[in-house]
Amino acid sequence: PEHPVFKDYRYAARYMHDRLTGYETEVVVVMCLDSSGKMLSCKKIFEGTVNSADICLRKIMDFAITSDAKKVIIGHNHIYGSAMPSNADYDTTQIIAGVLKNARILLEDHVVSTYKEYRSFREIGFITE
Repeated sequence: PEHPVFKDYRYAARYMHDRLTGYETEVVVVMCLDSSGKMLSCKKIFEGTVNSADICLRKIMDFAITSDAKKVIIGHNHIYGSAMPSNADYDTTQIIAGVLKNARILLEDHVVSTYKEYRSFREIGFITE
């Protein structure tokens, strides 16, 4: 099947939101893109407890490198409450962005999703590159 090309972060964030809905536990999904925004691969790399998902940097990095990604969008869901990112979400995003940058891979966005809504770190201005 043809892989979508994400020219606009809003479309990519919505796509990620759709991938994150329907789980009863927290999950982490990683989408790998080429330099033009074409999706190379997208998969759930972690599923955690109802309250937390331990985002494994090594899994994200391995998946991005194996996919030959130039850009990465990560997403995770909040089972209960708001899609507003937590302080831990901000801290984790900075760490992931730094690790990916060392491998010359851009963290394009981080999407936090609930059943009804989502927040894009790019949209709220936390990711600006």
